Amino acid sequence: MYMKLLPSQSIKSLAIIASLLLCTFSISLSYAETSATSPKLSITNLDKQLNLLDSEILLLKAELAMQNNEMSQVKNYLLALASLSSNSQLTEQMLQRLSVLKQSYISTILSSPIINSATKQFNPTLKKIVVLLPQTGAYAEVSEAIVEGLSTIFSEENISYFDTESYSSMFDLWELVKLYNPSVVIGPLQKKNVNQFNQLDVGVPTLYFNDVENGHTYTHSLSLSRLSHVDLLISHLVENNVKNITVLSNKSSFSRKLTERFSQKWQAYQVELATENNYLTAELSLPFNTVYYEVKDSIDQAMRTVLNEKKSLIRKNWLQKTVGTDLFYTERVRQDIEVVISFLNNSQALQVTPMLQFFKLNYIEHVWLPSRLPESRSFIGSLPYWSDTLAIFPTYFKNSVRLHIQEKPNDFSAEDVHQLKIGTFHALGKLAAEIIEKVATENTFIIQSELGKVSFDREQEVVVPASLVWISKGSIHVQ
Repeated sequence: MYMKLLPSQSIKSLAIIASLLLCTFSISLSYAETSATSPKLSITNLDKQLNLLDSEILLLKAELAMQNNEMSQVKNYLLALASLSSNSQLTEQMLQRLSVLKQSYISTILSSPIINSATKQFNPTLKKIVVLLPQTGAYAEVSEAIVEGLSTIFSEENISYFDTESYSSMFDLWELVKLYNPSVVIGPLQKKNVNQFNQLDVGVPTLYFNDVENGHTYTHSLSLSRLSHVDLLISHLVENNVKNITVLSNKSSFSRKLTERFSQKWQAYQVELATENNYLTAELSLPFNTVYYEVKDSIDQAMRTVLNEKKSLIRKNWLQKTVGTDLFYTERVRQDIEVVISFLNNSQALQVTPMLQFFKLNYIEHVWLPSRLPESRSFIGSLPYWSDTLAIFPTYFKNSVRLHIQEKPNDFSAEDVHQLKIGTFHALGKLAAEIIEKVATENTFIIQSELGKVSFDREQEVVVPASLVWISKGSIHVQ
């Protein structure tokens, strides 16, 4: 087995760390013996000593990483040290060493701008695969399904699994994982762990099971997030030359994220169109009209507001008062809307088309991108009440609904719902393994997975596909 020899200074540092760990154990043992006879003894001094020892260990690790020119590790140790101890808690000698270390780190970074994660690419190999998942706790069953999916492609010889629930932070977990010298990391799954791990800037090709903000060039995301489905919505509007839109949202955080994403994409399209036609400004030259409305109470009130039904009533009351006689009144609502987009939940979106039909606005199209994906069982139960709605669903959800309608429409149990969920994450794990396997030799490719046809591009995030589905009178049809 090949082993890189450490310089004498590094060996000395490791020896000091080992001595400090033994010292920590001795102090803890001594305190345990003392506290047995003196239960009122304060633990303040012990806490300070242990904190100082932890700080010394981190400082030594940072100095060792500096000697090995591992700049990202130096940064992580310095951040961990700053969160553990304030300068007032360190000895004078430690403060001097810390000052020298910071100066060396800054000068090295400034003099070597090439040493950063931006130069690294998503180039995983199968040499040593490390998987980080919450294998205990609330996500244990989901993680097990992902592991089973990975196992259909990967052999056990070159893969190691770590339970993220067993570590207080991703920093502590990475301290162990890096000893395995991984060629690729798969996971974490939970959003908070993904963000923590991403901030460590480990420099190892990583495929996350969640979206990540400010990802690195060597990372990719494979998630079931439906934010990317806004792109399919935009494409549908562009293909049909739609310009007059009303967007309904609710108070949920994901509904607001969908609204924000749509607003950005829709404005970008308008600017692009203006540029292509040499318009001076998109606002003055393009007849786009988009109204955004967040539902606060009922859908009935929301629809009456966006359709200006109340203004019609106000005009009638004014005219009736002016002429001094009762008038026959029929609601007059806006006629210029082409499409109503709803980022609403199942029960809210169900009411939108009937309200349009009530006001005899059957020509207005209703497009629904759920703010919360309904459970298959509840959605199938509500199908007879839906009418003339174009929905945007993940392809795997659409397939599962159609399958259960065909096989057993009147016998859809809670266990069926559970198995659908577990099956989805099994497919996600298998897809992750297929991507890692293929990306070693191909820059772009398409995988026909159980989640649908997935396209991969090194320059873009992996997107789980969506489908346009027409829902009406108890049936669904793919557009």
